Amino acid sequence: MDATPLDWRPDSVFVQRGASSRDAREAGIGLRWALPWPSDPASADWRSALEVSVARWSTGVTPRGVPVAGRDHAVQWVVIPQVRWPLAKSAWFVQAGLGLSLHDRIYRVGRLRQASHLNFQQDLAWGRTLGGGHEVSLHLMHMSNAGLRKPNPGETWWSVRWGYAF
Repeated sequence: MDATPLDWRPDSVFVQRGASSRDAREAGIGLRWALPWPSDPASADWRSALEVSVARWSTGVTPRGVPVAGRDHAVQWVVIPQVRWPLAKSAWFVQAGLGLSLHDRIYRVGRLRQASHLNFQQDLAWGRTLGGGHEVSLHLMHMSNAGLRKPNPGETWWSVRWGYAF
């Protein structure tokens, strides 16, 4: 039996920039790997992938809610499986995913704070492939611990992403 070795090289790279209504901002970079599911890509319109990213979060207030000249910062790592559906066999697509988010410290914005470093992250996106390996997308994301620990204010934000497929 011939076993094909796993290829750990990513299929694409992306950069994104986003903001929430609570004055939190994020800038990140990530890698995307196509997953071999569905097993027969010719039989399915949708595709699956795994994304791994790192982002820098900043907020304009201290944990006590006092505005500061600088910004408070945190680093976030995300691993999220994605499913993508092309719209009517066009260059447009929708994408959805649910994964894990890990911050290097308890995430705080204003007087709100998450109870844990580890949270869940949901992603819903709408985008377009542009040809030549380029794509752009708009993402609505939400991070929370699903109520497993209190407090759990969560964070919802919009991000704009540019991706390039190798």
